[in-house]
Amino acid sequence: MQTKARFLHVTAFVGVWMCIGWLFHLRAETYLFLGVPLTVLFQLAVRHQPLRTLWVRDSERFHLRPLGILIALVFMAIPACALLVTIPKGQWPESAFFAAACIGAVGAGFAFEHSRLTLSSRALRPFAVAVALGILVMAVGAGSESLSPWLPASKLPSLLFGFFTYIPVCFALEEVVFRGLLDTHVWQPDGSRVQSWGSALLVTSLWGLWHLPILPGQSPLSLLAAAPLMILVHSIHGVFIAFSWRTSGSLLLPVIYHSLIDAYRDAIHS
Repeated sequence: MQTKARFLHVTAFVGVWMCIGWLFHLRAETYLFLGVPLTVLFQLAVRHQPLRTLWVRDSERFHLRPLGILIALVFMAIPACALLVTIPKGQWPESAFFAAACIGAVGAGFAFEHSRLTLSSRALRPFAVAVALGILVMAVGAGSESLSPWLPASKLPSLLFGFFTYIPVCFALEEVVFRGLLDTHVWQPDGSRVQSWGSALLVTSLWGLWHLPILPGQSPLSLLAAAPLMILVHSIHGVFIAFSWRTSGSLLLPVIYHSLIDAYRDAIHS
């Protein structure tokens, strides 16, 4: 399949997702969950690939050994407990979000079983750069809001809890979509350096724009002002985690990166 066609596929995928978000004024939880059926449809109908390759790209079959089952159950504990609260209250957007996280916990167990793929220096180097730049972006953002980027020891439990909570979420939502699905679709392993960087920048730019329907303030002018900023702040670190994913073939490092950055952001604002 031609590169241009693949670029159009991923652009249309994100564009449709965003339009649905705007058209139906979706809440953040519902907007995120919408990615689950869209991802499944794209992976099976467009890419004709099994779902397990969203978590471990070159895996031959899906199988969880006892350790993988244990890891899945550990990461499933928090969203499963949350479901016991949200379902009786009829909080369906939140329930869908936590149900997706339970599925993501299974992906976490599967990816951890293949964690040897993530230990090469070629995968760890771009991962470390992505984490450092992501933390820097969040720190600069905190400074612009007159918040301290430094976390006192008292916030360490909050940071760790947030990190642990985000792991199963990212295995079902953002990372599985933008790295596991879309980046894989546009990346050509035998392509040129220009194609490699161009495809990574395209997906990370779309990742930034994807946030627009759930930003506060939905006037046309505010969205136009936010669009280039969202592209910039996500591309700065997102391109490096794309290279980490491409090298390792496991979603583990991208999920750790995303969970750590989001947990740090939440701890700053708590």
